Amino acid sequence: MYMIKFLFNWKYRHFKTKIRSVERTIEDLNFKRFKIAEIREEVRKEYDNLKAKLAATEQEIKKQAENLTAPKEEVARLEDQKIVLTRDTERKLAQLKEFDLEISGCKPNQDYQDGRQGINDQLGALQELKQMLIEYVKEI
Repeated sequence: MYMIKFLFNWKYRHFKTKIRSVERTIEDLNFKRFKIAEIREEVRKEYDNLKAKLAATEQEIKKQAENLTAPKEEVARLEDQKIVLTRDTERKLAQLKEFDLEISGCKPNQDYQDGRQGINDQLGALQELKQMLIEYVKEI
């Protein structure tokens, strides 16, 4: 019966091909989600290192401020270093938030008026589509 449907029913062939296409798209999105999670983890480690450096710099600034004999150039250098580390930390945090948005998406809010569809949402929609296609092929 399967072979007869496959040979003579063009709708059956079309929708079977469509199901395979949806399955491939699902696998592509799974791969994309995996790679984004890997990159996010690397950025998170860099963020943690920057936060630790920033905390150490702030401690050093406090110590230099208490030590009245410290050279002013050293304090100014530490202040500049603190500004650079703060800026870099904020950039890494923004990257982390962007990765989270790309994976999970978000509901409509002030920044995203229409919301944002994430990879997880796309995967859910494709799984539903696949099930609908399978049910339809059974009816053909």
